[in-house]
Amino acid sequence: MILRFENGEERLRFFHLAESHKILPMVMDACANASDFPYYAKRAYWETITQAQRSADFLLLYEYLKGKGLSPLILKGILCRSLYVNPEQRLSADEDFLIDLEDVSRYHEALLAYGLQPADPAQDIRQAYEITYTEKDSLLYLEVHTQLFPPSSAYSRLNDLFANIRSRSISEKVYSTDIRTLSCRDHLLYLILHAYKHFLYSGFGIRQCADILLHSLHYQNEIDWSSVKNDLVTAGAFDFSRAIYKIGLVHLLKTTSFLPEDWDICSIDEMPLLEDIMVSGLYGTSSFSRLHSSNITLHAMEESGKGSGVLRSIFLPLDSMKGKYPYLKKAPFLLPYAWIQRIRTYVKESKQAHADDMLESVKIGRGRVELLKMYHMIPDKH
Repeated sequence: MILRFENGEERLRFFHLAESHKILPMVMDACANASDFPYYAKRAYWETITQAQRSADFLLLYEYLKGKGLSPLILKGILCRSLYVNPEQRLSADEDFLIDLEDVSRYHEALLAYGLQPADPAQDIRQAYEITYTEKDSLLYLEVHTQLFPPSSAYSRLNDLFANIRSRSISEKVYSTDIRTLSCRDHLLYLILHAYKHFLYSGFGIRQCADILLHSLHYQNEIDWSSVKNDLVTAGAFDFSRAIYKIGLVHLLKTTSFLPEDWDICSIDEMPLLEDIMVSGLYGTSSFSRLHSSNITLHAMEESGKGSGVLRSIFLPLDSMKGKYPYLKKAPFLLPYAWIQRIRTYVKESKQAHADDMLESVKIGRGRVELLKMYHMIPDKH
């Protein structure tokens, strides 16, 4: 691929877009003239080397845990990377474990003995949905989950679709290491619904589309597509997934569909979703406005499309506030005080951002609510 740009500004936008989706190494590897862009070529090189180090550190940790008799289920990350031609060009900031809640203390003690430390030492690990660990002088960043989706959220119901997943788990060989993970069918459903979760929040990037497509291609003959469809329909994510597959098959791989006829991706309009993906960045973090627009989409999801959710961006319910304000777990009556803290933060952010950004946040949020309706994720009552 030869890159040609009208001017320097267009080139800057292109590489900025690649960086925001964390695909710069893949983009530069595909460029026959990568040496013409030394800054980005060097950046892509170091990102690839860094990722290789993360993978090596993770595999050492995984072997250590196996030696302790612990067998976490590995999600996304290193398993998705293994599907790419050049795995370390598919960047991952963290690695994800899924464990049983009753085993949290055993894992915690083992990880501490290994040299990792919890990012939040005050967190009550016995009730946690997610615990983050880091290692000093290492790039290892580990997220340990006791459920696939956070409880007390707009998407907590998705956990019901993964009952007894450990009994269906499989072993995959990655970098000559046997890794325990979800069945290929469960992992596909999780990848799609993980993207769905981020879409409900503030968006997701093109890399997640590629992960879903490559996983589907690799395991297409082993996946029970009928059961996947049924679960996606139950989740309200079937049209959303059809649009993802159309993006992948038409715009990424440009190949014929391997999906059953009843998925009928030809009839879905994928372009609104593709446009949203491209301006989103990897996890909808491309702008202050977009991040704050998430309160509008989440409110619309929880309230089945009623109301704008603008006030909700400040006055969040108790369960949503506990994560950022841990004192609410022991003293829920302090919720009004936490709201005041949040208002102060909101005002500070507003001053740092241009006033137009706040209006843009509302505009983005309302536009994305229309996408939720278009893909039948919430009812359109008009």
